Amino acid sequence: MSPTQSVTLWKPRSAASSGIGPSAHSFNSNSRQWNISNNQQYIDSIRKGIVPFQEEELSEVQKLNEYIMISLRTMEGLDLAKTGSAAENLVTSANKYIESGLMRLDNHHLILTKEGKLLADGIAAQFFF
Repeated sequence: MSPTQSVTLWKPRSAASSGIGPSAHSFNSNSRQWNISNNQQYIDSIRKGIVPFQEEELSEVQKLNEYIMISLRTMEGLDLAKTGSAAENLVTSANKYIESGLMRLDNHHLILTKEGKLLADGIAAQFFF
């Protein structure tokens, strides 16, 4: 998979993203799905016309956390306008990352720096509600 394809799959603006293959994850703004991880079971199921997956319906808080996690991995970053009343808390939480050079605030977007991207999962987890 090329970096361009990967970015397309992670774009938070998309209404949906579909994961293809064993262990792949999908997101449709309301739920998160993941395919089984066992390669042989996955292949056998596909041959039978069955996509073997599990699904989780997301609460409003989980949807926000999903947006935070996905958007911080993009070049555009986290658009504070899409976070509603959480924006102020997010900016407050971001200050220590901005001061340490791991993040910048640009045109109402929180964007990870090159160094910050190396720590994206850990930083995103600090923003979760």
